[in-house]
Amino acid sequence: MKSVIAPSVQSPPSMLKLHDFCNRASWVIDPARPFDPKDRSVLETRVRAAIGDRTTPFEIIDASVWSVNRLYAPEYRQGRVLCMGDAVHRHPPTNGLGQNTSIADAFNLAWKLKFVLDGKAGSSLLDTYSAERAPIGRQIVERANRTLFEMGAIPAAIGIVPGQSTEDRWERVLTLSDDTEEARARRAALDEAVKLQDFGFNAIGVELGYRYRVGARVDDGTPEPIPPGPSDICYQATTWPGARLPHAWIELGRRTVSTLDVVGHGRFVLLTGPGGGAPWRAAAEQARERTGVQITVHEIGTSHGMLRDPLLQWRAVREVSDNGAVLVRPDAHVAWRAATADQASKLPAVMAELLRL
Repeated sequence: MKSVIAPSVQSPPSMLKLHDFCNRASWVIDPARPFDPKDRSVLETRVRAAIGDRTTPFEIIDASVWSVNRLYAPEYRQGRVLCMGDAVHRHPPTNGLGQNTSIADAFNLAWKLKFVLDGKAGSSLLDTYSAERAPIGRQIVERANRTLFEMGAIPAAIGIVPGQSTEDRWERVLTLSDDTEEARARRAALDEAVKLQDFGFNAIGVELGYRYRVGARVDDGTPEPIPPGPSDICYQATTWPGARLPHAWIELGRRTVSTLDVVGHGRFVLLTGPGGGAPWRAAAEQARERTGVQITVHEIGTSHGMLRDPLLQWRAVREVSDNGAVLVRPDAHVAWRAATADQASKLPAVMAELLRL
């Protein structure tokens, strides 16, 4: 299998990894002042400077040089080979989305692979894994690198540049509040640099709000909702097909649970409400007869069911009527939805389309 990693590499500063009483920390190293990671005296000097105390005992367990990556694969499948995690996206830890993205890869692939191996889905279902996840991987890589480099705007605004001595750097910091034109200009630049960090430290839109626009989803004919601000930052709960099922607090018996707790576990789950139980259960049985795949039907907010919606949180985000339904994939993404029970007869065909049968 030939490499599918995109050759889009930049060379930002290396980082030094230190160990101090089992707590790991990282410092960006000035590329203008290279060092030998095996030189313990240099490392000890840097640690002392970082913690600001000459008496605190510590032990350097190991030191290594690590380079920031900007790598992403344009496709995650070639024949029988399917890749995920760091094999298809490598980036700095800014935004803190690396592990989440890798886990989401696994959630996306696992159910599809099982359904295909069990003979309950066509092999082309595996093509949807790459179609859905590759754009997300690229987005995360580009976003993490952009955030890392924008962090450099803060020391640059203060007046700290590579090659400066420690004394010069402190001078730039301590004169930042001076009543001079030069200091005022630096403070204005610092204000703008800090504003840039909103993009990096508020990532809920890209963390929870990403949507699969192609792949194992069936469109319901409605336009995709537009977030109230930048989609990377602003999260908008929606049951639009391809979106992650919104969280809402509901009650199961005497326990408060999330809507996310009643889906997943390797199952397709259909969520409906008052008046939707009978028609959707009948449709789910017809879909099972056609595809061999069981659909678990949950009624939320009915007088006779175990799932209640006392705070009306699910009602506020479901975007379908009481007897409508939201079909949720095993990875908690919405596969399809129907505004009313009048569309229940479509469910068998929808399942067949999703499973590529």
